[in-house]
Amino acid sequence: MKTVYKLFHATVLTLCSAIMLSSCDSFLDTKPYDFTAPETFYSNESECTAALAGVYYTLVYEKVYGNNYSCMISNVDDLSYYQRQSGQLASQVYGNDHNPGNQHVWGTWETLYKGINNANVFLENVDKADMDESVKTRMKGEAKFLRAYFHFLLVQGWYEVPIRKTSFKDVNNSSIEATPHADALDWIIGEMEECVNLVDDQTYDKSPSYIKKNTVMGILARVYLWRAGYPANGGQPYYAKAAYWANEVKKSNKHKMNPDIYAIWKNMAADKYDTEYNESIWEAEFIGNRTADGIGNYTDGRIGNVIGNLQKCTKATGKGYAYGFYAATLILWDLFEENDKRRDLSIAPYWYDVNDNKKTWTNKQIVQRSCGKFRREWETSSMKEKSYTPENYPILRYGDVLLMLAEAENEAHQGPTDLAYECINEIRQRAGISKLEGLSYTDFQQAVRDERARELCFESLRRRTDRRRNKMDKIIFATGNEHKMIEIRAILSDLGVEILSQKEAGIKADVIEDGMTFEENAMIKATEIAKIAHEMPEYAHAVVLADDSGLEIDYLNKEPGIYSARYAGTDTSYDIKNSLLLSRMKGVPDKQRTARFVCAVAAVFPNGDKEVVRGTMEGCIGYEIAGANGFGYDPIFFLPEYGCTSAELAPEKKNELSHRGEALRMMRQIMEKKL
Repeated sequence: MKTVYKLFHATVLTLCSAIMLSSCDSFLDTKPYDFTAPETFYSNESECTAALAGVYYTLVYEKVYGNNYSCMISNVDDLSYYQRQSGQLASQVYGNDHNPGNQHVWGTWETLYKGINNANVFLENVDKADMDESVKTRMKGEAKFLRAYFHFLLVQGWYEVPIRKTSFKDVNNSSIEATPHADALDWIIGEMEECVNLVDDQTYDKSPSYIKKNTVMGILARVYLWRAGYPANGGQPYYAKAAYWANEVKKSNKHKMNPDIYAIWKNMAADKYDTEYNESIWEAEFIGNRTADGIGNYTDGRIGNVIGNLQKCTKATGKGYAYGFYAATLILWDLFEENDKRRDLSIAPYWYDVNDNKKTWTNKQIVQRSCGKFRREWETSSMKEKSYTPENYPILRYGDVLLMLAEAENEAHQGPTDLAYECINEIRQRAGISKLEGLSYTDFQQAVRDERARELCFESLRRRTDRRRNKMDKIIFATGNEHKMIEIRAILSDLGVEILSQKEAGIKADVIEDGMTFEENAMIKATEIAKIAHEMPEYAHAVVLADDSGLEIDYLNKEPGIYSARYAGTDTSYDIKNSLLLSRMKGVPDKQRTARFVCAVAAVFPNGDKEVVRGTMEGCIGYEIAGANGFGYDPIFFLPEYGCTSAELAPEKKNELSHRGEALRMMRQIMEKKL
């Protein structure tokens, strides 16, 4: 199983590109005579195999799956939290406070581009080798796939990134523009699809560390799902392709769910591969530890040490040491049924003290329990080093393929198919919980989301998949008021989502707003429009917003209030309405002319969630109609601190101060959190 990295280190890392993005410590430490330039390498199969191993090695750098990506960057979500309270590293990385200046986040970016450059060097030189053409083709397929996969991790994490198709020729002239998000994904898809029939599908090493045909097809399903959902918003055609590739893996009959739910994790800790079930399709593999390996060949990671179940024994002969950095949230705990076999696997019910005494968590200590999938007691290597472990990390498992297929089938057909039920129920059957049946499209969506949480927690997938699934591909605002839409688009424009009025969406409905508050009326409108929109395939994933706004004048017992639009008749112009209110306020002194604009904004999300917020703008009623930049009651609403009416404000300033602007900004925060 460890052939790739043993071979890589047997070459003492001699294959280095002279045009590396930047060198890591091991390369800097290499003596000059150890360096082998691409021009003098790549002469035979052995040298090409060693070079390809260097491309694979990117996966297990501490800055990628060895620590930074798997342990730091991708595992803080609604299912888990970082429970260590001290230290800058805690707040910046493990605590999910990522910024461009963070060396650990930068390290992942840098290392992935190193891997891309190594893949490019390989692909530019491999044809020079004297070797069997079928072997050469297979190697090209693996290198192309890895290059595409490294780009995919970058796109997921950084949204728009440069696509590098060639190696550096001049390190001083290497900057290129970022590729648009959707275009980058389309390129990745094209590259991976080329690899499907290049990589081996027969006898080539069954180890899950190698790229095989099912690896490519399974990851293709993942990329297509990302392309289909937010933020690329490809929609149904991409869901259909995701379903196709996931189903190709299923139809190959090369993978099954092991009835022993603990087996895959014990195998990854003990350096074993189950050739009967082949549930693990692709792993980042680690070997040895820094104590046992005295020559600096760091092929170990920090999976068990960081993510693993809390263990405090530092003796090499003990069960191991693990910080237990990540603990389960109550959200994750509550998702599990009492009889779900995965609960005590994923959320460890015990820990070990410094003397290797097993300590059981009480029922009141749920949120203190750490991840149980990576347990150092399952490791068989000796000696055990405190901080570094040989535990492998899953990149693709068959359970993930089944859940991707279930999701894609539901999305592609706007409802669960027999195949979708078959896939999700196979997962549930292994876990010992009841089968699903008779669900609606949105209910099945949620079922898949929950099942992914139960099955794949602590595997760097929750944040990624939920982001694409909870997509806002469109926002529909329940109004036909063009003036209002200008204001709405100005405030929400940088969300990167198409914003449509109800009229533009082609939705016709006369909603009776019979609520007693602004909030009730806004929600009535949003709910009714959402019922119509979410039945339309093109708007099935749209967020529907609606507002109810009006003017409250304290002297007039907060009239016109919720009847602002209907005050003095629905067909009455606002010039007449404003004149009428000014006449009613004639002779009222300044201190009694206080008033406010009120706006309630309600949202209905595709999964059925509902939210409502209120914004206000305080002012008073002026003495005359003034200003042309507003609409409605703006020309009589005076802002003493600015010495003008809201209709006299510049549009940017009005959006900053307005009741609608305040409410929309609050709703925007809610929408961003739901992503």
